[in-house]
Amino acid sequence: MPTAKDFQAIRKKLLDLLEPALPGIEVDVGLSDRWKRMCLTFRHKSFGGLFLEQRFRMIMQRLPEDYYEQKLRGAVWFELAPGETIEDALGAPRSGDVEKAEPKLARKLLKLGFFSAMQDAAGESPIETCSGDFMIARKVLSGLGVVDDEQRDACLVFIRQGAYCDCEVLLTAQEALTTAYGKK
Repeated sequence: MPTAKDFQAIRKKLLDLLEPALPGIEVDVGLSDRWKRMCLTFRHKSFGGLFLEQRFRMIMQRLPEDYYEQKLRGAVWFELAPGETIEDALGAPRSGDVEKAEPKLARKLLKLGFFSAMQDAAGESPIETCSGDFMIARKVLSGLGVVDDEQRDACLVFIRQGAYCDCEVLLTAQEALTTAYGKK
């Protein structure tokens, strides 16, 4: 089991890796009484409005794989926006929650012409217009009358398909959903 000194070293390394891209990030590392293992808590203002899986990905993209494997595998992770609690995170929706609803929702998006509207909204260079979230997708969904829980679920479907931001909706989710649920 890691010691307090180990936790301090891990915290310092995580801050060194994350601070350049996420200035002001708070990192706590310690032993969780609840889970009986190391717990990592990341808190940053940019996490507000993002799904948990998007937040986790933001962190993981900045960590060397070997460091994760050697020091962090098996830890409990929480990526929180200011004011959020661990209980909030435990109750938050995840992509696995929409697995059964995915076919119906994907077919609706295809029928509404979501991907064409998304392409129009993102422009010629979706990678350049992407802000790392679902800002454009949410606007397009709203314009098509997909709101509230259904909009949330659509974004979770995108994450299920490996799309964590607007450009990936077009580069990844579009093909996967069209192939799986488009007209046969």
